[in-house]
Amino acid sequence: MKKILLLSILLFSISLFAKEIGGVEIPKSLTLKDQTLYLQGAGIRSKFIFDVYVGALYLKDKTNDPKKIINANNTSDIRMIITSSLVTSSKMKEGFSDDFKVIKDLGYRVDKDILNKFLQIFTTKVHKGDIFDFAYFKNKGLVVYKNSKIAYNIKDMDFKKALYAIWLGEKPAQKSLKKKMLGE
Repeated sequence: MKKILLLSILLFSISLFAKEIGGVEIPKSLTLKDQTLYLQGAGIRSKFIFDVYVGALYLKDKTNDPKKIINANNTSDIRMIITSSLVTSSKMKEGFSDDFKVIKDLGYRVDKDILNKFLQIFTTKVHKGDIFDFAYFKNKGLVVYKNSKIAYNIKDMDFKKALYAIWLGEKPAQKSLKKKMLGE
């Protein structure tokens, strides 16, 4: 009886701290550079019939207003957890290139040199289980992490706005993912 009670308490405690989406544990909060961010929402990015990654949005102060999130000079993070072995470096690079073309057509400023450096992140192999964090730090810029290691540092607020608009903008990469990331 005690074992069942202890197991029930443990499972309840775990549910307070994580959410499972597509077989991936999503923490309810993240700490980046001594700042705690809270899960706004998360969902699955699908292409054709395949689930390719789980996307999660973390904010310091919760809001489901996409324009406010895109334009905010507040610490935030978009996390991508690769869930398919079909995802490759070249497919990631191509996907982001295509996404930035759409974003640019919507009026977001995308510096060509910064974009080219950003795309270089995807020259190393990408594996199922890899985690990319696109963390924006208030007044400091965007830091891209791959598996908790800094892959690129961008001190350009316009680039952050364009990048976040890929998921949260007027023409997101996937509407259902946008809704889930906004917690709707």
